[in-house]
Amino acid sequence: ALNIAGFLKDYQLRTNNNILTAHLSARLQPNGNGPLRPYLEGMIGTKGLFTVTNLVDITLNGNEVVDTNTDEADFAFSYGLTVGLVFNVFRNDGIGIDLRCAYLPGGNASYLVRRTNLSSVVITDPIDAFEKKNSPTTLVVPQIGLSILLSRLVSDEDDYEEY
Repeated sequence: ALNIAGFLKDYQLRTNNNILTAHLSARLQPNGNGPLRPYLEGMIGTKGLFTVTNLVDITLNGNEVVDTNTDEADFAFSYGLTVGLVFNVFRNDGIGIDLRCAYLPGGNASYLVRRTNLSSVVITDPIDAFEKKNSPTTLVVPQIGLSILLSRLVSDEDDYEEY
């Protein structure tokens, strides 16, 4: 507990690694009206890796972030391929379930990991319990989603008759 402005408060330092991806994609999907519509996507972009430490007030079971510090940040070039399959679940073939998996290899990036042997390190700051690591940023990203094709929501049968 620390005494701040006459109040005793309990704090905890929490360090996390995060990844942010941003990609442009181009999709190749055969035009068809069947119940299954496979596709391929080519992707190119970047991955950002961030190591962030939060000072959290845990007084009275609280979880309030008091201060945040980005300890390490690095970006890496990324590219990849996605294989997907949309299958219809409703009578209208414009709405379907999208099952996809992206493989995104990329360049190396730096981030922080907890040291394996803390006994050989003099820790004066909590971040000293971490060491910098550099490795490839390869990701495999499975996803499930909803696919809505706006052009197919209104079919030819729904057109109004002319009088």
